[in-house]
Amino acid sequence: MKTVAQIKEAILALCNRVQAIAAIAKEEKRDYTAEEATEIDAINGVGDTKGKIDALTVELDRATKQEDMEKRMAAMQGAKVISGKQTDGTGRPKMQIPSSVKMKVERSKAFRGAHAAREAHVTAKFVAARFFGDRTAKLWLNENVRQASVSVGDNQTGGLFVPNETTNAIIRLVEEYGVIRQYSKIEPMASSTKTVPVRVAGVTAYPVAETNTANEGSNTGTKSQAEYTNIELVARKWKTWFKMSDEFSEDSAVSIAEQFVLEAALAFATAEDEAGFNGTGSASYHGIVGIMNAMAAGSTYTALAGNTAFSTLDDADFRGMKAKLRRYAGMQPAWFISPEGYSDSIERLQLAANGNTSMHLAEGGLPRYLGYPVVQVNALNGTLTAQVSTNLLCLGDLRMATVFGDRRKMTLGTTDQRYWDEDQMAIKATERFDFNCHSTGTATEAGAVVVLATPGA
Repeated sequence: MKTVAQIKEAILALCNRVQAIAAIAKEEKRDYTAEEATEIDAINGVGDTKGKIDALTVELDRATKQEDMEKRMAAMQGAKVISGKQTDGTGRPKMQIPSSVKMKVERSKAFRGAHAAREAHVTAKFVAARFFGDRTAKLWLNENVRQASVSVGDNQTGGLFVPNETTNAIIRLVEEYGVIRQYSKIEPMASSTKTVPVRVAGVTAYPVAETNTANEGSNTGTKSQAEYTNIELVARKWKTWFKMSDEFSEDSAVSIAEQFVLEAALAFATAEDEAGFNGTGSASYHGIVGIMNAMAAGSTYTALAGNTAFSTLDDADFRGMKAKLRRYAGMQPAWFISPEGYSDSIERLQLAANGNTSMHLAEGGLPRYLGYPVVQVNALNGTLTAQVSTNLLCLGDLRMATVFGDRRKMTLGTTDQRYWDEDQMAIKATERFDFNCHSTGTATEAGAVVVLATPGA
């Protein structure tokens, strides 16, 4: 999670960007270009569509509450609060990072960014303390990591909270590896349940005459009002566990920490995408109904007769989906398709188009089609043989159709007994999230997402 100072800095940067665009347009005595208008709308939001500043404002409120809560918890628990130390610019105390850690971080896949070395160092110490019982690492954590954020004492409740530095690294990788978190509307959850209002209809404008003496008092028009429905998010628990070597040394701590972070992030990203796209409402998906199974008939486009495989889909099928998709103010649609499906359909159509050169064939297809970006999703259908009455891919704006409930609390448990004979240990990590697809369309009208289905036999 970003600090309050970081979020405020990001909001200020966005405001400065809008002001800079406005200043240039004013100086040149012209209206905004299409690109400038799109960028400003993305920052400020349009109508009921929230912009980047709105999202950061929500994140700022969450970060402020989180910092306040940590201070209260530390006070109530009588924990030692780290104070009187120089900070690193994020409100956290500076720490001495060994040069060996910095060198390893330069080649790390898990720890990246401005605070990569700190995240790697803290995670390595936590791994040493929690996985291997290293007393020196425990003492270091007690001195350098906020006690409200992490405990390395006895685990009496089934799992320990993971340090913020480690959680940040895992969540960042989850967002990078997965798709649902990147493209859905994120709704932070401060508790296990949350009710979220979702707009389903807006106000309507009606024609009226000019008011005069004859119609005074009766020329008010027809009243209308926006309609909202409430959806409930429940922070459902997801767990991953895996094996790791129980051989530990000071030199291997960062490598072991990186392996743990990468394994946990990939597992959670996969679970989120599987549930968000393919969920059937069954126990396997924790009751979540994903996009591919939630859409009503009006949000489903059936491919042309005989087009039952990715290799037989043609341009008319994709243009039919595009025509069926409803247009909302500020909408930013994208194609969501498996890598296998992309190669056998969209890329095939692009490379078969007239005007391609050997250079085009060498570079492959473009990550855009019919004006919209293409997002490859490992969780989506990748079968290349014929499939009748099967949903293959979708097109739309997930921010307008779905809500991802993010609890952002991770716990960790370990045991050195389960794989004792293999010189390995079992590690489990848990997270909580929920997913709701609310804009599913009707029997005759599409929503904010359209799914492509193959025709029946």
